[in-house]
Amino acid sequence: MPTVLDRNEQLDQVSDYALKVYGNHPRCSQSQGVTKHGLVVASRIEWKNWQPGSEYIKHVLIKNTQLKMQKITYEIPESRFFTTLYPKPIILNAGTSYSLPITFHPLEKNVYRDVLKCHTNNEDFDVVLLASLPLVQVVFPESLVMPRCTVYGSIEESFQVKNIGETAVAIKWLFAEPFEIKPKECMMNVGTTCSFHVIFRPKFAKLYEGLMVCQFGSEEIKYKKLRIIAQGKYPHLLASVSGEQPEECFDGLKTSVHFEDVAVGFTKQEVIKLKNLSLVEVPFKVEHPMQSTFTRLDVAFDVPVKTGLIPPLSSVELPILFTPGIVDFVYVDYFHVLPVGGMTRNIIKCVGNSVGPKICMEPNYVNFKIVNLGKEATGSIQLVNQTNIPANYQVGALSDKFCIL
Repeated sequence: MPTVLDRNEQLDQVSDYALKVYGNHPRCSQSQGVTKHGLVVASRIEWKNWQPGSEYIKHVLIKNTQLKMQKITYEIPESRFFTTLYPKPIILNAGTSYSLPITFHPLEKNVYRDVLKCHTNNEDFDVVLLASLPLVQVVFPESLVMPRCTVYGSIEESFQVKNIGETAVAIKWLFAEPFEIKPKECMMNVGTTCSFHVIFRPKFAKLYEGLMVCQFGSEEIKYKKLRIIAQGKYPHLLASVSGEQPEECFDGLKTSVHFEDVAVGFTKQEVIKLKNLSLVEVPFKVEHPMQSTFTRLDVAFDVPVKTGLIPPLSSVELPILFTPGIVDFVYVDYFHVLPVGGMTRNIIKCVGNSVGPKICMEPNYVNFKIVNLGKEATGSIQLVNQTNIPANYQVGALSDKFCIL
């Protein structure tokens, strides 16, 4: 036959089970009064926010809820960090209560546990004495997947860390190449959130899996790991003119740009199409090796865009300018387009001819016909500039019989 328990016995069993499961948990707050055999008493007394070297007093309040008198005895806690009055019987009439002071005097930062053992006529019960430290805890994602990055390039990804503990914590990150984090160290107050930036700089085209360790706390140091997954990819750039395929040479791919005839002092522009054939964005730069080697006075070609960033599977246009300064001269020069790291290169060969003004005389003779002695006759010629280049001219006569006005 099932046993029927009265209300006091049911409360006793629930209280004992709760004390068994939760009584020694360091983060539980001070429990409310629990009825034990007609006595209302807290199952746990907890001290928080304490400092070593000081004394802290809390009271265990015992109240008799029965209609009869109860006698209670207790034992002094075993630990020397918790003390109370010298044990003597406590007599509680119906409806009365008694407050027993418990003094806690810690010597160092630590978690202290003990029990106050109490005895009644019916049964024994314990009051847990607990001195806990402030909770030190931060939360952030367990893993971070970063976008693909070109070899010798860099990419950045952010995540947040929140302090959910009960005290301010100092954060310090431990990591190794090719990963880096900023800031490396910081102080976080209770309830605050801080953004951290992970930088990935691969040196090889492969899949990287790394760990960053977060060291946090001040007196009690804790560690928490962040798993990072990233992938490095080789860049692949292709420069071409009007859809023509570049030529292969010993140090890269070569593309030729022909400007044909350009007048001295004028500028002509051609466009190079630079394609990114890789799955990662690629930073690039344009170098002029001949100009950087020694000083040249006859430099006629220029690429205004010196650096840039091309998204994956996209293209950009690079303008090339030709401004000749010497008449009837054939200019040849080279530019190099290099992705970040300079592992490959596209060579751009520029060829252009310079032309000057061209003047002709129409007609190329003057017929004065018959002129009487001592008289004058005039004739005219026309000078024609057959180019769009301004031209200076000078005309002179080979004989003093003719005068040019």
